Amino acid sequence: MADPAPTTPQPTKPKQIHHDLSQADLATLTVAEQIALNAQGALYAPALLAEDPDLTAPWFTTFLQLIATTRTGQQTHKDGRATVQTDTKAETQVKTDLVEVINEIRGRAKTTYAATAPEKLPLYSVGVDIRVSRKVLEAAADGIIAELATDTVLKINPVKVQKLSDLTTAYKAANVTQSGDNVTAKNQQGTVKGNIAKVVAGRQKIQAAVNGAFPYTDPANAAARQLFGLPANKPFNPGLTATA
Repeated sequence: MADPAPTTPQPTKPKQIHHDLSQADLATLTVAEQIALNAQGALYAPALLAEDPDLTAPWFTTFLQLIATTRTGQQTHKDGRATVQTDTKAETQVKTDLVEVINEIRGRAKTTYAATAPEKLPLYSVGVDIRVSRKVLEAAADGIIAELATDTVLKINPVKVQKLSDLTTAYKAANVTQSGDNVTAKNQQGTVKGNIAKVVAGRQKIQAAVNGAFPYTDPANAAARQLFGLPANKPFNPGLTATA
């Protein structure tokens, strides 16, 4: 019995991660790196240097370092986004605990003052939707802490009062931390994207030199042009090449 015909494995589509460098950008780095390495070969380096005097060995060293730095920056940006996500989870938990403590105190205040001193209820944010915004929640917490410092009728365990104070401080601090980490992550993303543009420009500089040194009008140059991502029988056009 004949062996079954081999099947070609289907490539697995890489998982897209929100906020990270795109797969297209990663491919851009890989293509540029390979083109730069090819350009340093003995068959091409002298011709490319004659076409573009900038394409010296130090230039290629710097260009390849830029590619490596951009890859590192992608991981740094990914780590930065993970930090922001961690900050968000921590803030959410602190907020949940803070609302729970405030609701407990508000319930006690309502039971104590609803009939005898209803004018005190607003001081404990009774009836206020404290979840509507950070500003409202922080104001409620600060107001209750201030009121408890002088209220001799509402008997709240000092441990509970301290917990309210600690959670309020933690909630405010979480916002500052998350905001700072978010700015850092965005700055990292901007650096990575800026470097991608530089890599594309560098790759096109090499391709332009190849286009001049190995013109498409000579069929013998077809293989060399294809090696550098250029059409074999057409002039180089950065806006139309597959690797642009």
